[in-house]
Amino acid sequence: MIVSYLNAEQMPSICASHPLFAKGFDAAQKLMAEHAAEGRYEIDGERLFINVVSYVPKAREESVFESHRRYIDIQLMVEGEEIIGFAENELLTVTRPFEGDAELYGMIDPCDTVVMYPGKFTVIYPGEPHAPGMAVTSAPEKIRKIIIKVLA
Repeated sequence: MIVSYLNAEQMPSICASHPLFAKGFDAAQKLMAEHAAEGRYEIDGERLFINVVSYVPKAREESVFESHRRYIDIQLMVEGEEIIGFAENELLTVTRPFEGDAELYGMIDPCDTVVMYPGKFTVIYPGEPHAPGMAVTSAPEKIRKIIIKVLA
């Protein structure tokens, strides 16, 4: 997992760590500038696509962990704030075995967390359980984010 910022000095190194990262970040920034509608945007077929999503984050106890088998998730916050939880596989209980690319797990407490806000992103590799969409406050507001899906 990597946690960083769009304006970080490390962006060239992060983009160099996978042949499709630079293309994904460029496409995401273009979609941000265009205020793209929610939905899936094909960039390079199944190798690289982007999901633009909006939702109101949930309370921690309503959240679930997920893990992917084939795709790297780059979750880039555009508007609002949310918490993403992280945990080791051994600490989690599977609630839905792999269906397509995702496996789901029950929530655990405590877990490691990262507060996401505009311009901040996480790179989450296959096999790294994460719980996006957790509310930062007791009165969460709608968030908007871009999820870059990169075939690992």
